[in-house]
Amino acid sequence: MLSVSGLQVRLGERTALAGVSFEVGAGGWLALIGPNGAGKSTLLRAVAGLVAHRGRVEVDGQVLRAGRHGRRRALAVAYVPQRSTLPPTMRVADYVLLGRFAHHSYLGPDTALDRAVTARLVERLGLAELTDRPLAQLSGGEAQRAVLARALAQQAPVLLLDEPTTSLDLGHSQLVLELTDELRHESGLTVLWAVHDLSLAAQYADELLLLHQGRAAARGTARQVLTSGNLDRYFGARVQVLDGASGPVVSPVRGGTALAAQALAPGGARAG
Repeated sequence: MLSVSGLQVRLGERTALAGVSFEVGAGGWLALIGPNGAGKSTLLRAVAGLVAHRGRVEVDGQVLRAGRHGRRRALAVAYVPQRSTLPPTMRVADYVLLGRFAHHSYLGPDTALDRAVTARLVERLGLAELTDRPLAQLSGGEAQRAVLARALAQQAPVLLLDEPTTSLDLGHSQLVLELTDELRHESGLTVLWAVHDLSLAAQYADELLLLHQGRAAARGTARQVLTSGNLDRYFGARVQVLDGASGPVVSPVRGGTALAAQALAPGGARAG
């Protein structure tokens, strides 16, 4: 279980998160949605311990202290950022294997289990033919899949995903999300996912947490959160919410430019 209580983050003079609290059970998938600057990426970085914060973050009852990294945190939380800086000359196979560092002593040799775990992930993420290729020679989508494979190799109980499919084509986006869904059902992986595609969030996540100006504005199932009223108020978007085979589908309505400009002007969402 992931438990977050009263999470607060200040970035300079700006309050990026203001007392956000939620829980996600083992095997649960919570999507973080909200307009640009709502605090989605900041929340993920705070849970990952990459930004100073106040409040409490627990994984299976273990408190993760702000500013503490290394082996203990890597065993609890794996993080896939929007953009990663990759060592250009490192082979894909060696990079994915780095995800296993928390499972053995410093400079300890790779084990048969380490190699088996990484080989399985490389195969499942469609990277098998790229294992000997230097990271600098990968496309953006291939590199993102390598970053995900490294994170999954940690076998941490919580996976933090920050727009992991942004640089992927449709087929590989589906592959990544389906694999994540399989892993959470196979091993109880808890997923916290920042995503802009609301229809995609509705298809895969159990629940959605809508953030606005660093605060939790709504939480519930996709049908509860993705209402035309919420999307108008918090996104400044004029939309139709349709019933799709796998959940609500958000379809923009043309001619909403004036409404969006009004809603996104200084002062935030329109009063509801």
